Amino acid sequence: CDCEKGSGNIITETRNFDYFDKLQLQGDYTVYLYEDTVASLTIEADDNIVPLVDTYLTTDDRLIVETDKCIRKHHEIVLHIAIPKLSELRIDGSADVNAASDFETQQLLLESYGSGHIKLNGIIATIVNIDIKGSGDVRIDELNTQSLDVEITGSGNVDVRGFADLFDIDIYGSGNVYAYYLDAGSCDINISGSGNCEVNVSGNLDVHITGSGNVYYRGNPSSVEIFITGTGAVFDAG
Repeated sequence: CDCEKGSGNIITETRNFDYFDKLQLQGDYTVYLYEDTVASLTIEADDNIVPLVDTYLTTDDRLIVETDKCIRKHHEIVLHIAIPKLSELRIDGSADVNAASDFETQQLLLESYGSGHIKLNGIIATIVNIDIKGSGDVRIDELNTQSLDVEITGSGNVDVRGFADLFDIDIYGSGNVYAYYLDAGSCDINISGSGNCEVNVSGNLDVHITGSGNVYYRGNPSSVEIFITGTGAVFDAG
């Protein structure tokens, strides 16, 4: 077997970088992400596993963290990542990302291609895009944005709370959107998959369903327009 077995001797190693605002994770990690003026990554793992965690910067200020070698029977790989500004976070593997601080940025893109989960606390941004292509979930506990765009082609769920002036949802897969606690000004929902939506809208609500997913809405929207050719339905949930 070419798999590397953890030694059991846990160490930490810190790697410093000039700058990055995009993060791409390819591997199985537990990640704690926080905003700081100095960009760095600290790895906590078995001493023979730490060198197998590759990190490199690309020309567009993206830090890629990957582990290509097979690893077995090891302590979890914990990453503490300090980032000056967060504009993009992409998970290709099974990394679980937890925010250790709030983030303020112009534009934020969250992409989940694998099974790892993203949990962020406070986010202030002009534009936020969430793209779920795998089975991983994305949760934001306190969002303040002018525009939130959610696209789900996988089975992962999106749970978001806070405020969004404009809220666009496209569901092509089986993942659900839980947004009863997100105050949305206007909301446009397109469902061609089987995922369901829960939204809270005060302005215009436009719903197009060609799939089997349902929409449940609260907030007394000023207008509701519904177009259904699939088996899904729209419910006023009070």
